[in-house]
Amino acid sequence: MLLSSSSSASSAAAGRSIRKQATVETRALRSARACAVSAAAAADKQQPAVAAAAATSSRRAALTGAAAVALALATSAAATAPAFADDATCTYATLANGLQWCDLREGDGPSPVAGAMVRAHYRGVLATTGKEFDSSYKRGRPLSFPVGKGNVIKGWDYAILGADDLPAMKEGGKRRVVIPAALAYGDRGAGGIIPPGASLDFVIELMPKRRN
Repeated sequence: MLLSSSSSASSAAAGRSIRKQATVETRALRSARACAVSAAAAADKQQPAVAAAAATSSRRAALTGAAAVALALATSAAATAPAFADDATCTYATLANGLQWCDLREGDGPSPVAGAMVRAHYRGVLATTGKEFDSSYKRGRPLSFPVGKGNVIKGWDYAILGADDLPAMKEGGKRRVVIPAALAYGDRGAGGIIPPGASLDFVIELMPKRRN
């Protein structure tokens, strides 16, 4: 704005001077020189603002770049980090139906039978990303249900009751299972939380029965 206003005023002044004294060359030259000096001064005044704007733009670009790098590193870490603290001790066996399992802790209580009411603490994450979608530990209350009756996904019934080469869990035991989509929510997914075709990674802890 300063540069534009100054240039207009100088041009008008020079025009009046030329019209009034067209034959006086020296005055015209002085007017032209004054206009040039005024324009240069205005440009000098504007330079700090231009420099400040450029510096601000550079800082914003640097911050944006740093944020992008941090996000990429966090995403990479989440994808490669163990889903559970017990991960290092887990060596999987795989059943014919695709379910993978390992015992993190073998219980010392009895094993449940189909139809028995059981209590289980658990944490579930998406097998491909490690993103948690449910946890009874966070709610502070185990899940109670009749095992083997279709009240939970098939992979859970297999994990607790056993199948093929998979022994049944014992009360007090803690088992990790990776359940393929066919034994979980299949191609439909669930509630906008479980994507279609997702394999699920659970830690299941079979709690002792309540004592009256």
